Amino acid sequence: MIESKDISKMVKKILKSKKSVKDTDLMHPNRDWFLGLATFAVAVTLGGIFCYTQYVGYQSKKLEIITVTERPVPYQAATVGDAIKLYEAKQNIVSDITDNIPTQDTEVTNDVSSSTTGEVVNEVEEIQVDETEVQLAI
Repeated sequence: MIESKDISKMVKKILKSKKSVKDTDLMHPNRDWFLGLATFAVAVTLGGIFCYTQYVGYQSKKLEIITVTERPVPYQAATVGDAIKLYEAKQNIVSDITDNIPTQDTEVTNDVSSSTTGEVVNEVEEIQVDETEVQLAI
């Protein structure tokens, strides 16, 4: 049977021995710098090669010229004339309406008092518009 002395010796031996990697084995500054610079150089070289192949690929393509035949739109003088007449009629209606708008200097209603009854009568001017002008405005 194993005695307690033997067990304690084994435990001390295990605790004292370090089976880890030494610091000198972990760090190699020269090696690390070389690997970093080599990786950077490889990445730059591969990027340059990729860009060059893309450039050559696009330069070798020929532009295809597509000819498109379009029919010119015929000028319709009658339609244009009707449109001009319609807009002139609308412009005339608007100018008539805006000419009749009272300014701040003039009053809209005139108060007239009759001497016999003492009542105030409001006189309002009415503007009559033809039905054709209203239909053109719509």
